[in-house]
Amino acid sequence: MIRHAGEPPDDTEGLAHWNPLHAPAAATRRQAIQEHLDDLEDLHIAEQRLIVHRAGESAAMPLHEVMKRYGMDD
Repeated sequence: MIRHAGEPPDDTEGLAHWNPLHAPAAATRRQAIQEHLDDLEDLHIAEQRLIVHRAGESAAMPLHEVMKRYGMDD
């Protein structure tokens, strides 16, 4: 059974060790893990795009052209 942070456990053994003050710490750890996984996913995507670029299968555009294209060249 999956419990959410802050919910007391159902069993007596777990209840003896349960502390509601630990729930925010668990949520913080969960958020840190999620952010790390998001960073790893971003890294993987960037590596794949670099491989495609180095293989000559995509074109690069200079930053000043991108800025001009989107009206940010002031």
